Amino acid sequence: YGGAMLAAGALTLRCSVPALAQAHALALVFYGLRLNLFLLYRELALPEEIHQMKKRGASFADRLKRAPVILGCSALYYLMAAPLRISAVAPTSGPAAAALVACSFLGFGIAALGDTIKTYVKAKEGKGYLVTSGPFRYLRHPNYTGELFGWTASALLGALV
Repeated sequence: YGGAMLAAGALTLRCSVPALAQAHALALVFYGLRLNLFLLYRELALPEEIHQMKKRGASFADRLKRAPVILGCSALYYLMAAPLRISAVAPTSGPAAAALVACSFLGFGIAALGDTIKTYVKAKEGKGYLVTSGPFRYLRHPNYTGELFGWTASALLGALV
């Protein structure tokens, strides 16, 4: 879904939209680019016991059985980008809207920091190590909390219209 959010933001930036919608689009570009780079790094640079992604062989029929899940995920990604589409076509402005864009960036930044620190510590100390430094000192799951914060702010921005 990182790629979907990156594409949604980048495609919006190609259009003539108000500055606030551009900032909203940049938040999604940041989110998508950061997530894709993080997952690529994790897959290529870390041992399997850390990233826990195992290669599985699957026939065409096995892959076809996953179509409902893939279609459901596609609908989810479409809905995740919906607030951006709303803010681009029915622009809103003012301090509340600007604060919500800032909260989206803040939430996605907290998630990125959480992923980065957890990956670094787990690679150094082992997969069973409990991370308690950085944002983990205050939040048990900063990556999920940050995403929840960022996506909620994005949805509220769409609802302001």
